Amino acid sequence: MVAIAASTLTACSEQQSVQEVAVVEQTTTAETSGMMSVDLSEHGLPAELMVPDKSKTGVDPTITVDDVTSIVNIRCGKNYNVMMREEDMSMDLIKSDLEGDIMFTNDIILETDNSIVYKQTTPDGSNELYHFASVIDDGTSIVFARSFDMGQYSKLQAERMMKSAVTLKMMNPLAAN
Repeated sequence: MVAIAASTLTACSEQQSVQEVAVVEQTTTAETSGMMSVDLSEHGLPAELMVPDKSKTGVDPTITVDDVTSIVNIRCGKNYNVMMREEDMSMDLIKSDLEGDIMFTNDIILETDNSIVYKQTTPDGSNELYHFASVIDDGTSIVFARSFDMGQYSKLQAERMMKSAVTLKMMNPLAAN
């Protein structure tokens, strides 16, 4: 399913719309230093997310929405690219898909109740990439978040994207409508 979701997440890139980012006022804590909150509701996902601010990336966040798949893609510079969509997903399904991957060897290197960071290695061992996947479930809505599957991230970059993704707070879940 992750392979299918990954394919879906990267498909139909011509049918995206870019919209201005709505920044939400946020109190800074040690966990959110260098971060800012963005409102994703204008992009089809009724939620707020903490993302790296311009002082960390040098650019403002860019949010695109794929009109066909409803995937919300949040970019902050070249080392932060998180894709999210409301869908029925579980950590067991993600792990199962990683085990069945025929292109890469996938080793989970960090795991929480709702997230993983994993290392992808090519069959010849010549290339190592790091990615994350999270399932954020607030009881009324499930959001699947992951790093852009074609991106090349370090372990630290994948961990930072995961920490950002799990800050997602649903405001008015679509599933409740």
